[in-house]
Amino acid sequence: MKKRNILLLSFLTLAPISGCKVNDQIDLTFTQREYTLKTGEKIELNKDYKNVKYQIINNPFEEISINEESGVFTFSDTIPNYTQVMAIATYKEFVSEPCIVTLTYDYQASEVHFTNMSSYIVNNEYVNAVSSKNYSVKYSLKEKIDGVAIESETGKITFAPIVKNGTAFTVIADSHGSKTEKEFKAMTEGFVEAVTNRQALEKNNTAVSAFYPLDFSKSTVTEGNVITVVDSLNNPIDKSYYKYDAKNQRLEILPSILSTLGIGTNTFKIITERNSVSITLDVITKFINTIEDLVSINNSIENLSGYYILMNDLDLTDYLANEGNNDGLGWTPIGLYTDTLDTNIATQYSFKGTFDGNGHVISGLYAKRKDTASFNAGLFGYTTSSSTIRNLGVEGELTVSSYSGGLVGSNNGIIENCWSNVKMNVESGENAYRYVGGFVGNNFGTIKNCYSLSDVLCDSYFGSFVGSNTGFIENCYALTTENCDKFVGYGTVSKSCVQFENETQMKEYDFSMKFDESSWEFNNDDYPSLKEVLVEYNLRGLNITIENKKYFKGDKINFTVEIYPKNLEEQYKNYVKVKVSGDGFIKSSNTIYTENATSNECVIEASITLNNQTLSSSKKISVYDKLTKIELNNNLEYLEAGKRYALACDVTPLNVKDDKITYYLQSRYLGASIKDNILTIDDEFNLSSITIYAKTESGLTSNTLTIPVKTQNIISSGVVTLYEGENTNLEFEFDNSLNLEDAEVLVFNKKVDYQINNNKITVSRSVLESSKDMKARFIFRINDSIYGIDTYYFSHNRYTEDSFNNENVIFINSVEDFYSNFNVDPSKEYDENKTNNYDKTFVLTNDLDFNNKEIYAIGHGDAKFSGKFYGNGHTISNFKIKKNEKVLVENSTSCYYGVGLFGALSGSVYDLKLRDANIEGNNFVGGFAGMVVDGYLENCQAYNLKVIASDYEYSSEDIRVGKIVGRMFSGQVICAYHDNVSLNTIG
Repeated sequence: MKKRNILLLSFLTLAPISGCKVNDQIDLTFTQREYTLKTGEKIELNKDYKNVKYQIINNPFEEISINEESGVFTFSDTIPNYTQVMAIATYKEFVSEPCIVTLTYDYQASEVHFTNMSSYIVNNEYVNAVSSKNYSVKYSLKEKIDGVAIESETGKITFAPIVKNGTAFTVIADSHGSKTEKEFKAMTEGFVEAVTNRQALEKNNTAVSAFYPLDFSKSTVTEGNVITVVDSLNNPIDKSYYKYDAKNQRLEILPSILSTLGIGTNTFKIITERNSVSITLDVITKFINTIEDLVSINNSIENLSGYYILMNDLDLTDYLANEGNNDGLGWTPIGLYTDTLDTNIATQYSFKGTFDGNGHVISGLYAKRKDTASFNAGLFGYTTSSSTIRNLGVEGELTVSSYSGGLVGSNNGIIENCWSNVKMNVESGENAYRYVGGFVGNNFGTIKNCYSLSDVLCDSYFGSFVGSNTGFIENCYALTTENCDKFVGYGTVSKSCVQFENETQMKEYDFSMKFDESSWEFNNDDYPSLKEVLVEYNLRGLNITIENKKYFKGDKINFTVEIYPKNLEEQYKNYVKVKVSGDGFIKSSNTIYTENATSNECVIEASITLNNQTLSSSKKISVYDKLTKIELNNNLEYLEAGKRYALACDVTPLNVKDDKITYYLQSRYLGASIKDNILTIDDEFNLSSITIYAKTESGLTSNTLTIPVKTQNIISSGVVTLYEGENTNLEFEFDNSLNLEDAEVLVFNKKVDYQINNNKITVSRSVLESSKDMKARFIFRINDSIYGIDTYYFSHNRYTEDSFNNENVIFINSVEDFYSNFNVDPSKEYDENKTNNYDKTFVLTNDLDFNNKEIYAIGHGDAKFSGKFYGNGHTISNFKIKKNEKVLVENSTSCYYGVGLFGALSGSVYDLKLRDANIEGNNFVGGFAGMVVDGYLENCQAYNLKVIASDYEYSSEDIRVGKIVGRMFSGQVICAYHDNVSLNTIG
């Protein structure tokens, strides 16, 4: 007999058995290796042993049992016929080899009936019959009907074009000899249709129903009867879960059904007298109506696994312009990656859910950041393999870091039917950033039917569509832009993907042959646009919106009441009732006036009642008392450089505490700053006065106050340095006209003893013994004047030419030596051997004068100077630098980023002076080093340098420029001055 193996257990389960105890005198062998049994029959051993136990291995059905003493099987015909199981026998500590048992029974007569509620069948629909014994059913046509066919196993009906509407045919359902038949009619026209076949409900909103209007206009069933609603298996759903309004021909699925459904898409059929109508109900976590809804996805790990549908376009511009949101850094991606080796921790805050854009656009995407959230950046940051993003467009501009894209930074999931137009600015100047795409940065997942219009500027491995691809990309398109002409930066993609050379070529492309018209609209001479697929027919919420700000009495509070879904807002806005409570608050139209308010809180309540259903929303607003008068205290006769001062105001009324006062400098003062109410003036501040003012949070501005500043005179000798191994004391030389007898000398705000010798003050070096390798500012109060000077006590011996072993040092004796060791001569070709020496030690033995010639900066982002350069107090002068030496390898914008004597420094520079030089670049520009990455500068002095980055002399926003170092990524600078001043030395 041929066996049907419905369930055969894995032989892996036998692994433990084969290791059991064996004894040649014990014969636990079954009479048969394989049995075919009916209920009541048994398995048995070749030899009869008392106390033998029989058992089934991993019994798959409760309906199957075995008598452990007799080996008799008992089972019912509810199990599939010819089910196979494995059985063993055990005796004491011995275990037999297993035998295979096929369970069989004779089919009994059963009742068979069709479950189809309607006799009308459309093409590709199924007839369905069930057996009372749960036996399988086969289908056939009672008589042959031209053009009508049926699948024996599934009951699927197909019609050829010749079949006319109303053609009758009879189907026989046969369940192992038990038969029934039913007449059906072919339906090829006059269909009942759903006006919309997709709706959605929020899992936790048990107050809102889903509505499916039906269209009977093409049908002869004018009364619009609905027989029932069934699930995907044709099982009728409980009638308590839905209502049908015959008058309005509208099916309502009630929210009570949510208790039976999980998050995701559910398929139902509405059975009418004519035909069944397929519908879907998405059970989702949340509708996204506002920016706050969008931002909330990042609030928890649970939220990041949710299912979301965007219900209208969102413009992030105003939200991100508010510095209170993300500290002015711009957008924080939905789903973040944590850089750790533990993958569970690394992806715990990534996006794992479903986001359906529903054809809408998120615009105004903006970020300008270089923190950890700038990696894997995009509207979405890092997505896992369980994520799906679809039907969404995004527009904006991002200045971020590696692994970033306009829509998604790093994708491991599915993206389909989306587009992006996001300008990606990801350039470092030191070749640090890569794998950036206009659509996705890093793709490990699947992307289908999408396009990108994004421009991408990056260091390396960047593409108009994707930066790096090791996943699957099909039927996707990208536009060549100003900075990017490649579809992918790294990896390969399907031949179905296209990179267009220009806008005209892309707009004239026939996307209707490539994209599904159910999701896309196609416009002549323009890009495809997405359709709004989910259109709702029932109100589900109100939301009161006000400007996100702090309100004071006298302010006008403008509010709006938004109705969701937005497509019903115009229809129902006049039904909304609004009430404002709070003493003295007056409402007029959509404005609340607070001039006469006597309480500090008002509540706006909005509601709408339709069809015995009430939706409401409320918002509580705090309104604060404000100051009516503010005046700066004028209790400071003068200020001193090197000190801090607490600022204060006289205010009216005195009891107002919530109207915060902020203090401001009237203009930018180099060396002066205000934090909270503390004014700090640097030791080197050199202006005669400072003007300040204050402003209240409610907008009231104080008087301005100009206060004289007593500056510190710079001692002409400049910085004073001491070294280990020497016995010299600190010596400060002053003008002969000064009377030093009553001078007060302070360091670290403590008076120190000193000696006077003519015009010099000498202080014991012992006062700096405990503060080596750090700046110590000496203050001298002489008569009514203040003098200041910085001192350093280095914990190593002074470096001289005798400090070095000649065998391991390259000596620079002349300009020619400088040219011969570094790639700095514009008239020479690049010499790789010179770069190979950039980890060596160089010692300058003479002053170098370049006679106003242009040279290139030493090193760049890809080849940093990592050696040591000892200046021995010598000076390099009269030179110009506008590029780093990378220009000799690749004439790109990178050669303008990182410009200085050293373009990129990860080594050390000691005791060097620069004088009379012009240094210019695009960004990261400094006299000694454009960029310092784990580098070190000690006792470096500059005089009369002109240092400019993109026309800036001072750092501004992303521009970094300094007289000594342009951009300090990491490392240390100690004792570095320009014209004896440390201000603006590091960008």
